[in-house]
Amino acid sequence: MKRSIHILIVVLCTLILLGVGFSLVFRQVETNLQNLVTLPIAPSVPVSLADGLYEGTYSTFPVKVRVQVHVLDQRIQAISLLEHRNGQGEPAEAILETIVEEQSLAVDTISGATYSSIVILKAVEQALAKAGNP
Repeated sequence: MKRSIHILIVVLCTLILLGVGFSLVFRQVETNLQNLVTLPIAPSVPVSLADGLYEGTYSTFPVKVRVQVHVLDQRIQAISLLEHRNGQGEPAEAILETIVEEQSLAVDTISGATYSSIVILKAVEQALAKAGNP
């Protein structure tokens, strides 16, 4: 009897600790994602872009993006998505075509994949900053 009470107490303590741990992780993820919405994104592409391939990365748990931007004749020719850890944000990948078409980062985020859209925009912004200051 005493042994089963001891086991029950250990199991309950373990469950409580797991619950607190998951709660803290969930709260941190929510904070990270909410902070994304307030991040400024450069509305325009730098005026002078050097030809070449430029890599940009951006991450905030649980989203991570790595892109390669191809610049030719001072224009964005293509953007390749090298890595996208996204949870449910895969639809955001469509934003890459819009950036190339508009030649701008001032594009609408993809509904239902807002956080991934913002992380993709930040990664492209970083790559373009390198192209503007090679």
